[in-house]
Amino acid sequence: AYATAKHLFERASYRIPALEITSHNECDNENSHVTIVYIPAHLYHIAFELLKNSLRATVERYGLDAKEYPPVRVHIVKGHEDVTIAIADRGGGVPRSKLSQLFHYMYSTAPKPQTDSNNVAKGTPIAGFGYGLPIARLYAKYFQGNLSLASVEGMGTWAYVSIKAEPANASEHLPISSKMRYSYTTKKGSDWT
Repeated sequence: AYATAKHLFERASYRIPALEITSHNECDNENSHVTIVYIPAHLYHIAFELLKNSLRATVERYGLDAKEYPPVRVHIVKGHEDVTIAIADRGGGVPRSKLSQLFHYMYSTAPKPQTDSNNVAKGTPIAGFGYGLPIARLYAKYFQGNLSLASVEGMGTWAYVSIKAEPANASEHLPISSKMRYSYTTKKGSDWT
């Protein structure tokens, strides 16, 4: 996911921060690799979206002409119940008043991608469509996990992805809906956000 995000930034002629990854396995063996059972495409989307956001925030905070950027740090920890992936950046953070909006569809801290007169996007935009984080959290919740953010304005943002460590506990979580339910109620159905 980092390689894809890096490629996206390089196509836009941006240098990006380095990535530092550490892992800790509390269950099996302190020195063993962390392994999980999960849908690779879901995990890839989650990691790509969070890394892309961290890289963009860091580059925007320090400027394109910065000689060096603080690294984006990824910590992967396997506990007895969950595997938690923590991604931390020094990209300046998000004001508390905007933090809850980050998981709303169509909300973005990035400017809208530029289009030409035929509404065709110019190049590949790095961000701005407003669906990356909501879908990433949806993927995490699909198998009883979660994605949450903690931010310190003026410093950076920490993203936490928790997914079940044991395959037996990672059952699908599907919303219950029926035509009848929506026909006779004014309550809006949950979109898991």
